[in-house]
Amino acid sequence: MKFFTLPVCLLFSTILGAQNGGDGSMPSNSMNNVRDVSQVSMDFFDEMNRRAMNPAMLPENYSGSPYLSEDFKPGMVISGGKKIPGYLRFNVLSNQMEIKVNEDSEVIVLPRNQFSTYIIDGVEFSWENKLTEDGWKKGYFIKYFETDDLKFYGFPVISVREATKPRSGYSASKPANYKVDVNYYLGNKNLNSVRLKNKDFEKALKLDGEAEEYLDKHKLKEVRDAVEFLEFYDSI
Repeated sequence: MKFFTLPVCLLFSTILGAQNGGDGSMPSNSMNNVRDVSQVSMDFFDEMNRRAMNPAMLPENYSGSPYLSEDFKPGMVISGGKKIPGYLRFNVLSNQMEIKVNEDSEVIVLPRNQFSTYIIDGVEFSWENKLTEDGWKKGYFIKYFETDDLKFYGFPVISVREATKPRSGYSASKPANYKVDVNYYLGNKNLNSVRLKNKDFEKALKLDGEAEEYLDKHKLKEVRDAVEFLEFYDSI
């Protein structure tokens, strides 16, 4: 699989060219024409330089995956009110989105922090700089649930474990490894760090009454469980 890192104007030329028919017309399922993208700056050179200076950090030198999900999923890029459909995945290591025009096309690495919003598999990713219980976090936040009064966000993080040599004849060496996790934050102006555990949500929201009774009957194990609870909490 080949990867390309392109300026934004060339990216959209590629996308539009791949989606256009032979006469240059857009297919009927395209959402919008894309115009006025030349003003978008290119700030991906720092990542290219970082990798050039640290070749050992390249994904091929590690086990595990630097992606939030290895598979490309249906989604879109939203910029200036325009919507560009495609298949996307998020590289947590480089903090960049990758897109394919269709399932069989080449991978295009998007410049970091160029678009305000991405949708991947129905979930919004937005570049933000937010104050959390763990300090300021800058990068892509996953907006699982958001109202005027309550937010539930995810913030993907990656840990890198260096390779280790055997300590004795009875132990084995361990390869360098990537491990991707998601830190969860819940609140409004104050984003509290939470785990997908009932007690964390009860403490963060200071629950009582119907909401507390709901969690007594439902255990939070996955993001969708938390979203279902928050939808119920917002309705009472």
